[in-house]
This record gives sequence, structure tokens and C-alpha cells, in this order.
Amino acid sequence: MSEQPPSGSQRFDSARILSFLPQGQVLTRGAGGEAEVKLRWFFEVLSYPRTDRLVVANGVAMAVVFFLVRIAVMPPYYLRVASTFGTPAFERLGLGAQVAWITSCICLDVLNTVWMYKIARGCYKVLTGAGRKPRGDKLNHHTDSHSNNHRD
Repeated sequence: MSEQPPSGSQRFDSARILSFLPQGQVLTRGAGGEAEVKLRWFFEVLSYPRTDRLVVANGVAMAVVFFLVRIAVMPPYYLRVASTFGTPAFERLGLGAQVAWITSCICLDVLNTVWMYKIARGCYKVLTGAGRKPRGDKLNHHTDSHSNNHRD
């Protein structure tokens, strides 16, 4: 059984910092964009207009983060996947696990690409004003039977 290092020692501080790395990995790789999605919902519930500076800034941040953590990582990921083909470890997986691994990755990446397109299109519309309705045609968000009033 190992002894806990005393508080304030260099070993203790290093151990504490290292214990936070898994949370950082989840935040930067696994849940990237989650905060922006929740903030988007929050703005929608409070009926902030899409053209509000906070909503626009959040949308741009969501697009950038989503791209960095979901789209930009695809090429290096697939290079690493390809480097495993033909290795003893890959062969030990068996055909079923190999197909499941590759198929699920491709399906999720297709979904991520579609979502990125929708996010980018929404950002473009808001930033350029392309999606605005004429001033006389006001949209009442409270008459919809569902909470998602986005039309894109």
C-alpha cells in the first residue's frame, strides 16, 4: 500500500494535476461543443433573438469548437486506423469486431459532417442576414407545439 504524499509537496501537486487530465480529455475531445449547445438552448428558452450578440457569439463558438473536436480530427484518426490494418492486434479482433469498429466510425463521422454543415449554414445565415424575414412578418415563437423553433 502506497503512502499519500504530504500536501504542498511537489509530488502531491503533480499527482493532483495529473488527476485532472482525464476530465480535460473529456472536455477537449469527448464533449466539445456541449456547453455551447446547452447555452443555445438556454437562449432559446429565454426567447433571445437569433441576432443578439450573445447568441451569435455562442453560435460562432459552437461552430469553431465543433469543427475542431469533431471534423478536424477525422484525417489523423483514419490514418491511425489504417495503420492498424494487418497488425496482429487487428487480426485478433476478428471480422465482426473489425466491421463494427469501422462501420460505427464511418456512420458517426457522416452524422458529424451533416451536423457541421447545418451549423455552418446557420452561422452563415445569421452572420450575413440571409435567413431574416421581412420586418412586417414577425414569427411568434410561443405558438409552436414544440420548443425547437429553428427552421434550418
